[in-house]
Amino acid sequence: MKLKVIILFCILNSISGGSIPSGSVGYPDFFVVGGTNATDGQAPYQCSMQEYGRHFCGCVIISDHWILTAAHCLNYYFNSILVGTNDVKSGGISFKPLEIIQHEMYHKPGRFDHDIGLIRVDKIEFNEKVQPIKITSNYVEKGAEVQAFGWGRLIADGPSPQYLQTIRLTTISHAECKKDLAGIVDVHDSHLCTFTKKGEGVCHGDSGSALVLGDELVGIANWVKYPCASGGSDGFARVSYLYDWIQSKINQ
Repeated sequence: MKLKVIILFCILNSISGGSIPSGSVGYPDFFVVGGTNATDGQAPYQCSMQEYGRHFCGCVIISDHWILTAAHCLNYYFNSILVGTNDVKSGGISFKPLEIIQHEMYHKPGRFDHDIGLIRVDKIEFNEKVQPIKITSNYVEKGAEVQAFGWGRLIADGPSPQYLQTIRLTTISHAECKKDLAGIVDVHDSHLCTFTKKGEGVCHGDSGSALVLGDELVGIANWVKYPCASGGSDGFARVSYLYDWIQSKINQ
Protein backbone atom coordinates (compact mmCIF):
# COMPACT_ATOMS: atom_id res chain seq x y z
CA MET A 1 0.00 0.00 0.00
CA LYS A 2 1.43 3.37 -0.97
CA LEU A 3 1.89 5.69 1.99
CA LYS A 4 0.51 9.20 1.88
CA VAL A 5 3.37 11.22 3.35
CA ILE A 6 2.26 14.62 4.60
CA ILE A 7 5.60 15.90 5.91
CA LEU A 8 8.88 14.03 5.50
CA PHE A 9 12.45 15.12 5.99
CA CYS A 10 15.66 13.72 7.47
CA ILE A 11 16.57 13.89 11.15
CA LEU A 12 20.04 14.67 12.37
CA ASN A 13 20.58 11.67 14.64
CA SER A 14 20.33 7.94 14.00
CA ILE A 15 17.43 6.11 15.58
CA SER A 16 18.99 2.67 15.26
CA GLY A 17 21.41 2.39 18.10
CA GLY A 18 24.55 4.14 16.92
CA SER A 19 26.97 5.34 19.58
CA ILE A 20 26.14 8.74 21.05
CA PRO A 21 28.83 10.64 22.95
CA SER A 22 28.47 10.90 26.72
CA GLY A 23 26.56 14.01 27.73
CA SER A 24 24.82 14.35 24.37
CA VAL A 25 21.14 14.00 23.61
CA GLY A 26 19.95 11.46 21.06
CA TYR A 27 16.85 9.70 19.91
CA PRO A 28 16.57 6.75 22.24
CA ASP A 29 14.80 4.12 20.23
CA PHE A 30 13.59 4.21 23.82
CA PHE A 31 13.70 1.26 26.13
CA VAL A 32 13.42 0.97 29.88
CA VAL A 33 16.35 0.79 32.29
CA GLY A 34 15.54 -0.43 35.80
CA GLY A 35 11.99 -1.40 34.92
CA THR A 36 9.97 -4.61 35.13
CA ASN A 37 7.90 -6.77 32.78
CA ALA A 38 4.46 -5.26 32.19
CA THR A 39 1.60 -7.58 33.12
CA ASP A 40 -0.46 -9.11 30.33
CA GLY A 41 -2.88 -6.48 29.01
CA GLN A 42 -1.53 -3.75 31.32
CA ALA A 43 -0.99 -1.32 28.43
CA PRO A 44 -3.48 -2.33 25.69
CA TYR A 45 -2.79 0.98 23.91
CA GLN A 46 0.94 0.32 23.47
CA CYS A 47 2.02 -0.83 20.00
CA SER A 48 5.16 -1.53 17.98
CA MET A 49 6.25 -0.04 14.65
CA GLN A 50 7.99 -2.81 12.73
CA GLU A 51 10.04 -3.46 9.61
CA TYR A 52 9.42 -7.04 8.46
CA GLY A 53 8.78 -8.22 12.02
CA ARG A 54 11.59 -6.23 13.64
CA HIS A 55 10.61 -3.63 16.24
CA PHE A 56 12.27 -0.24 15.91
CA CYS A 57 9.87 2.31 17.45
CA GLY A 58 7.01 2.35 19.91
CA CYS A 59 3.57 3.81 19.24
CA VAL A 60 0.26 4.38 21.01
CA ILE A 61 -3.35 3.67 19.96
CA ILE A 62 -5.57 6.74 20.42
CA SER A 63 -8.62 5.77 18.30
CA ASP A 64 -9.92 3.01 16.05
CA HIS A 65 -7.99 4.46 13.09
CA TRP A 66 -5.17 6.54 14.57
CA ILE A 67 -1.79 5.72 16.11
CA LEU A 68 0.42 8.33 17.83
CA THR A 69 4.23 8.17 17.73
CA ALA A 70 7.35 10.34 17.63
CA ALA A 71 7.84 12.42 14.46
CA HIS A 72 11.37 11.13 13.92
CA CYS A 73 10.11 7.52 13.81
CA LEU A 74 8.26 8.43 10.60
CA ASN A 75 11.52 9.17 8.80
CA TYR A 76 12.31 5.46 8.58
CA TYR A 77 10.76 2.65 6.61
CA PHE A 78 8.20 0.49 8.41
CA ASN A 79 5.56 -1.80 6.99
CA SER A 80 3.41 -2.83 9.97
CA ILE A 81 2.01 -1.81 13.35
CA LEU A 82 1.75 -4.63 15.91
CA VAL A 83 -0.99 -4.31 18.55
CA GLY A 84 -2.43 -6.50 21.28
CA THR A 85 0.66 -8.25 22.65
CA ASN A 86 3.42 -7.74 25.21
CA ASP A 87 5.64 -10.09 23.17
CA VAL A 88 7.26 -7.98 20.46
CA LYS A 89 8.17 -11.11 18.49
CA SER A 90 4.86 -12.98 18.41
CA GLY A 91 1.13 -12.77 18.94
CA GLY A 92 -1.08 -9.74 18.44
CA ILE A 93 -2.49 -8.30 15.22
CA SER A 94 -0.62 -6.35 12.57
CA PHE A 95 -1.92 -3.35 10.62
CA LYS A 96 -0.51 -1.69 7.52
CA PRO A 97 0.15 2.05 7.66
CA LEU A 98 -2.17 3.90 5.26
CA GLU A 99 -1.17 7.51 5.94
CA ILE A 100 1.49 9.22 8.01
CA ILE A 101 1.46 12.80 9.28
CA GLN A 102 4.51 14.47 10.78
CA HIS A 103 4.13 17.67 12.78
CA GLU A 104 4.78 20.62 10.47
CA MET A 105 6.97 22.29 13.11
CA TYR A 106 9.08 19.22 13.81
CA HIS A 107 12.66 20.36 14.55
CA LYS A 108 11.42 23.98 14.76
CA PRO A 109 12.39 26.33 16.25
CA GLY A 110 15.08 23.97 17.56
CA ARG A 111 16.17 20.35 17.30
CA PHE A 112 13.81 17.82 18.92
CA ASP A 113 10.91 20.35 19.11
CA HIS A 114 7.35 19.22 18.19
CA ASP A 115 8.56 15.62 17.90
CA ILE A 116 5.19 13.97 17.34
CA GLY A 117 3.36 12.31 14.45
CA LEU A 118 0.32 10.24 13.49
CA ILE A 119 -0.29 7.02 11.57
CA ARG A 120 -3.68 6.09 10.10
CA VAL A 121 -4.58 2.40 9.79
CA ASP A 122 -7.65 0.34 8.89
CA LYS A 123 -10.32 0.12 11.59
CA ILE A 124 -8.97 -1.47 14.77
CA GLU A 125 -11.32 -3.87 16.51
CA PHE A 126 -10.96 -3.37 20.26
CA ASN A 127 -10.80 -6.13 22.88
CA GLU A 128 -9.32 -6.54 26.37
CA LYS A 129 -5.77 -6.40 24.97
CA VAL A 130 -6.34 -3.74 22.32
CA GLN A 131 -7.73 -0.43 23.56
CA PRO A 132 -7.20 3.28 22.83
CA ILE A 133 -5.94 5.62 25.53
CA LYS A 134 -7.38 9.04 26.24
CA ILE A 135 -5.20 11.99 25.27
CA THR A 136 -5.36 14.99 27.56
CA SER A 137 -5.14 18.78 27.35
CA ASN A 138 -4.39 18.94 31.08
CA TYR A 139 -0.93 20.36 31.86
CA VAL A 140 1.28 18.02 33.90
CA GLU A 141 3.11 19.83 36.69
CA LYS A 142 6.46 18.84 38.21
CA GLY A 143 6.40 16.03 40.75
CA ALA A 144 3.75 13.93 39.01
CA GLU A 145 4.24 10.16 39.25
CA VAL A 146 3.97 8.83 35.70
CA GLN A 147 4.52 5.46 34.06
CA ALA A 148 6.55 4.74 30.92
CA PHE A 149 6.34 1.66 28.69
CA GLY A 150 8.63 0.26 26.00
CA TRP A 151 10.46 -2.66 24.46
CA GLY A 152 14.18 -2.27 24.48
CA ARG A 153 17.60 -2.07 25.95
CA LEU A 154 17.81 -2.78 29.65
CA ILE A 155 21.09 -0.87 29.92
CA ALA A 156 22.95 1.45 27.54
CA ASP A 157 24.30 -0.61 24.61
CA GLY A 158 22.83 -3.71 26.27
CA PRO A 159 20.24 -6.32 25.25
CA SER A 160 16.63 -5.59 24.27
CA PRO A 161 13.86 -7.55 26.01
CA GLN A 162 11.27 -9.58 24.18
CA TYR A 163 8.49 -8.50 26.54
CA LEU A 164 7.07 -5.06 27.21
CA GLN A 165 8.78 -3.23 30.07
CA THR A 166 7.39 -0.55 32.38
CA ILE A 167 8.78 1.86 34.95
CA ARG A 168 7.47 4.60 37.23
CA LEU A 169 9.10 7.99 36.74
CA THR A 170 8.66 11.51 38.13
CA THR A 171 8.13 14.67 36.08
CA ILE A 172 10.48 17.61 36.62
CA SER A 173 10.09 21.31 35.85
CA HIS A 174 11.18 22.98 32.62
CA ALA A 175 13.71 24.97 34.64
CA GLU A 176 15.30 21.80 36.03
CA CYS A 177 15.34 20.16 32.62
CA LYS A 178 16.82 23.22 30.93
CA LYS A 179 19.56 23.41 33.57
CA ASP A 180 20.40 19.72 33.19
CA LEU A 181 20.57 19.93 29.39
CA ALA A 182 22.16 23.37 29.06
CA GLY A 183 24.45 23.42 26.04
CA ILE A 184 23.06 20.08 24.81
CA VAL A 185 19.48 20.78 23.74
CA ASP A 186 17.09 23.74 24.10
CA VAL A 187 14.16 22.36 26.08
CA HIS A 188 10.96 23.59 24.42
CA ASP A 189 7.38 24.04 25.65
CA SER A 190 6.49 20.97 23.57
CA HIS A 191 8.64 18.85 25.91
CA LEU A 192 7.88 17.06 29.17
CA CYS A 193 10.90 15.85 31.15
CA THR A 194 11.27 13.11 33.75
CA PHE A 195 13.90 12.00 36.23
CA THR A 196 13.82 9.71 39.26
CA LYS A 197 17.32 8.54 40.08
CA LYS A 198 20.45 7.19 38.45
CA GLY A 199 19.85 3.68 37.11
CA GLU A 200 16.21 4.30 36.19
CA GLY A 201 14.83 5.76 32.98
CA VAL A 202 14.36 5.16 29.28
CA CYS A 203 16.98 4.13 26.76
CA HIS A 204 17.70 3.21 23.12
CA GLY A 205 14.94 1.33 21.33
CA ASP A 206 11.55 2.83 22.13
CA SER A 207 10.94 6.33 20.76
CA GLY A 208 7.22 6.86 20.30
CA SER A 209 6.18 4.87 23.38
CA ALA A 210 3.68 5.94 26.01
CA LEU A 211 4.11 8.04 29.14
CA VAL A 212 0.93 7.74 31.20
CA LEU A 213 -0.59 9.54 34.18
CA GLY A 214 -3.52 7.59 35.59
CA ASP A 215 -5.59 6.59 32.56
CA GLU A 216 -4.39 9.43 30.30
CA LEU A 217 -1.55 9.73 27.81
CA VAL A 218 0.64 12.69 28.78
CA GLY A 219 3.83 12.05 26.80
CA ILE A 220 5.43 10.34 23.80
CA ALA A 221 9.05 9.23 24.19
CA ASN A 222 11.39 11.57 22.26
CA TRP A 223 15.01 11.68 23.44
CA VAL A 224 17.41 10.67 26.21
CA LYS A 225 20.58 12.05 27.74
CA TYR A 226 23.26 9.47 27.02
CA PRO A 227 24.34 7.13 28.57
CA CYS A 228 20.83 5.95 29.41
CA ALA A 229 19.78 6.29 33.07
CA SER A 230 23.12 7.90 33.94
CA GLY A 231 21.51 10.60 36.05
CA GLY A 232 20.13 12.92 33.35
CA SER A 233 16.69 13.98 32.22
CA ASP A 234 14.60 12.01 29.70
CA GLY A 235 12.47 13.93 27.18
CA PHE A 236 8.92 13.28 25.98
CA ALA A 237 6.58 15.15 23.66
CA ARG A 238 4.10 16.95 25.92
CA VAL A 239 0.64 15.80 24.80
CA SER A 240 -1.20 18.74 26.38
CA TYR A 241 0.87 21.23 24.35
CA LEU A 242 0.25 19.23 21.16
CA TYR A 243 -3.37 18.33 21.92
CA ASP A 244 -5.01 20.78 19.51
CA TRP A 245 -2.71 19.69 16.66
CA ILE A 246 -3.59 16.03 17.26
CA GLN A 247 -7.32 16.74 17.33
CA SER A 248 -7.16 18.86 14.18
CA LYS A 249 -5.52 16.05 12.22
CA ILE A 250 -7.65 13.12 13.35
CA ASN A 251 -10.92 15.07 12.98
CA GLN A 252 -10.30 16.69 9.60
